[in-house]
Amino acid sequence: FSTVSVYGAQLKRPVITAKSGIVLDGNTGKILYSKYAHYRRDPLSTTKLLTALLAFEYCDMSAEVVITPECLTCLGDGYASIGMKEGNVISMEQALYAMLLASSNEVAYAVGETVAKSQGEDYQWFLDEMNRRVEELGGTNSNFVNANGVQDENHYTCARDMALVAKELFNYPEFFTICQTTNYTIPASATTEEHVFQQKHEMLIPGYSDYYE
Repeated sequence: FSTVSVYGAQLKRPVITAKSGIVLDGNTGKILYSKYAHYRRDPLSTTKLLTALLAFEYCDMSAEVVITPECLTCLGDGYASIGMKEGNVISMEQALYAMLLASSNEVAYAVGETVAKSQGEDYQWFLDEMNRRVEELGGTNSNFVNANGVQDENHYTCARDMALVAKELFNYPEFFTICQTTNYTIPASATTEEHVFQQKHEMLIPGYSDYYE
């Protein structure tokens, strides 16, 4: 905490090292803390929160998610992947675990394609819908050009806009079930090999010094 003088009173305020941050009330949307929350930032994999929101809004969790050649074009050095291959088929529920727990870029792309297909549309429609949805939620400084957060100068958001997306996810308890899971397995099937991945958030893993019950 740091100390700041407000009308003669010495008040303590939190200090964060991140360039931007925000805390808002999940019920009212009232901003409780803000640090450069409107500044344009690279969202990286937090992009997947918006991808997940649209999946919950448009698709059944049993919907088939197919890994197409296009899904694999987003992979490169340093980009998260669970090693899916062209032609693999998993359920939307399994895809969301892969995307939110393992941050799989190829699966995030496939989720976008699947949501679009459910509406008789293509991947570009999904990107347009990402931007429309953020604006509908009250976002004012975002532009999304992919479903997974692969860096692009035209792909940006701000802490406030992402908080509005996160607030909307409170309508889907399944989201919190996924994000709090410590270990998950996509079992082998006729089209897909077994994939196993773990929780990476140490605040959620018993036994770690940062664990917070």
